[in-house]
Amino acid sequence: MPPPKTSPPPPTAVAVPKALYLSSPFVEAALVKGNFKTIVMLPKYVDIMEWVAVNIFDFYTNLNEFYGVIAECCTQQSCPKMSAGSALNYTWINQDRKSVHLPAPTYIDYVMTWVQNLLDDDNTFPTRAGQEFTPSFPSTVKHVYRQLLRVFAHIYHAHYHQILHLRSEPHFNSLFAHFLAFGREYELLDIKDVKGSSTAPVGVGQLWEAWRQMGILEAPRAKRSPTPTGTLPPRKESLGTEPTSPGGAGAKPLYLSSPFADSALVKGNFKTIVMLPKYVDIMEWVAVNMFDFYTNVNEFYGVLTECCTQNSCPTMSAGPSLNYTWASQGGKQVALSAPAYIDSVMSSIQTLLEDENVFPTKSNQAFHPSFPATIKHVYRQLLRVFAHLYHAHFPQILHLRAEPHFNSLFAHFLAFGREYELLEPKDIRGESNAPVGVGLLWERWKDSGILEA
Repeated sequence: MPPPKTSPPPPTAVAVPKALYLSSPFVEAALVKGNFKTIVMLPKYVDIMEWVAVNIFDFYTNLNEFYGVIAECCTQQSCPKMSAGSALNYTWINQDRKSVHLPAPTYIDYVMTWVQNLLDDDNTFPTRAGQEFTPSFPSTVKHVYRQLLRVFAHIYHAHYHQILHLRSEPHFNSLFAHFLAFGREYELLDIKDVKGSSTAPVGVGQLWEAWRQMGILEAPRAKRSPTPTGTLPPRKESLGTEPTSPGGAGAKPLYLSSPFADSALVKGNFKTIVMLPKYVDIMEWVAVNMFDFYTNVNEFYGVLTECCTQNSCPTMSAGPSLNYTWASQGGKQVALSAPAYIDSVMSSIQTLLEDENVFPTKSNQAFHPSFPATIKHVYRQLLRVFAHLYHAHFPQILHLRAEPHFNSLFAHFLAFGREYELLEPKDIRGESNAPVGVGLLWERWKDSGILEA
């Protein structure tokens, strides 16, 4: 008698391994701990279009830097499609309005070239004072944001192991979390852009969910530091007199007083942010960060310019007994009003940034041997701008409720400057008879572990 027939066992589902970027400890890797929603909030009195434009520029610049490092791993052979999930390949709309599949490097090159052209177009991203944004700017920016998301999604899906090999996952995760938080805050990203569809999910959609649950992207807004209300009192009454030495007589300046001195966007040690990523050229790293510091401090100063006049700031003061002087073309030290001094600083740096011989942008173009000395001089001048803003205009920064942004920017600037020997302690502290006001802030942050672990 033949044995009874048995039905074959049901097929077992093949377990799909979890993506590395969703696995611990990589999913938690970040430069600093905190909620990114606090970083993206619109500072008081800052135009929302300007805020979005500046942040778009920063996201594009930083993402382009990351892609440039891994570009040799993203080829037509390794990435024949613009993949962003196990069942998702993005298509490009060609000139005939047809959706076509492109290799990932071609797709990304199209995206980055298109965004760069928009950034260079003064009609889309105006740079002149008083020039209005076009009515189409919001829709243009949404399209830009969606395309940059696709570049992030491909890098996470196809090249995260290279990011790990570079030991850059804290940098990349923090950049992407910032990008997501900003996009959701200003409605530049729809949920469907981040998650995809049920049949073709975006890989990073799960990362977004994980970070939301961890409180990185969405959480109750952190309480702001108490700030003066109503009309600001005159500057001298607000600032009081800075102590001439630690423990000296006189009222402590506001920026050294709690809670303002401790106000920051995120908690952590800024030394972790400034470390050189593996395989990244140190000159490139310094140049990119220098550009970012210049751009951000220039934005802050732009908001405060109406308070920094020849009448309110007849000298470039940075302490109760310290006024910086400017070296004229004849080599003579001349006293300038603060707005004239700062305008000279910012104009000279902008000229350097636009000089291909100083800040090269072409592939394989070497930095000039004088670059380190030039950067040190630039850094010292930017420190003086920071020092004046803290000394003379911190009440206005408080009135804007921007002290967490400004403190975090300055702490980052100090940590970077010390890490790459762009600043000497004497630059930060000044002389015993003419101390720099922010020297005490530097000491305080060092003691609290913000600058040095």
